[in-house]
Amino acid sequence: MKYFKDLWPTMQQYRHWSMPSKLTFIGAYVGIFSLLLSIAILVITSLLETKVDKVLIQGEWDKKKANEIVLELMKQYGGPNEYGFEPYDESDKIMHKIFDHYTLNYVNETVKIVIAYSNIESNTGRCSAPKLSIVEFVKNQNGWNLKESYINAFPAGTWGKPPSSINIYAIGFNIFGVVVQHGETGKGYTNTYTSIHANIGGEFLQIFFEVTGGDSSGSFNPLLEDWNSAITFRQQGTSIYDLVIHQTGRKDGQPLNFKAVYKFDGRKYSTSNIYQ
Repeated sequence: MKYFKDLWPTMQQYRHWSMPSKLTFIGAYVGIFSLLLSIAILVITSLLETKVDKVLIQGEWDKKKANEIVLELMKQYGGPNEYGFEPYDESDKIMHKIFDHYTLNYVNETVKIVIAYSNIESNTGRCSAPKLSIVEFVKNQNGWNLKESYINAFPAGTWGKPPSSINIYAIGFNIFGVVVQHGETGKGYTNTYTSIHANIGGEFLQIFFEVTGGDSSGSFNPLLEDWNSAITFRQQGTSIYDLVIHQTGRKDGQPLNFKAVYKFDGRKYSTSNIYQ
């Protein structure tokens, strides 16, 4: 302690110094302060990284470990009421299940996305949809780290079951969209509906919904409808990409080959922004 005290001049000594000596003294201590600040930041960063490592999947992608993390996040979110369900009674417990794993290669990073869903036993009616949760992991030099979690993001499905088809697409710079497809049959006609959901401004929104297929093979007029749609995204800039839908087959008894490109208007893909 006495050593450091000796390094600091008294006020009388300081007053008798020349201006260059004073500036040298000030510069030396500013340098020492900057060095100590840098060391402190390095230590704090190291401690934070150590804390993050608790949710890190070490090495190669581990589905089992990822599932454990996702299910724990869903459990921590709450019970039936927090998820927006109305349980029949206290025995009507909430259930969480994994749907699938997806890989996306962005321009600057690779991510894994896990989709899971939640439901209660009594929620099994025709219009009863489970609640989907989406958890995103990002690859780093040590393995996979938790990037974002969207628990109870939005409902999707019927009869208490999730949709049969859920896909993940890159729809912008480091932005993914959840593309959900499901069919509905009546009187021998089957329509395919497609919805797209994405995190817009911190909220998961449905940014597209439309009929994207038809099949009348089970009806009295089997040749009337037999068409479907291919969905792709056209990259442009760093905003939300254009949505391209290519419809082919037979519609209203006539050959169909139609391509439409949708522009994003800030909240959704709007039909007013359709052009060929």
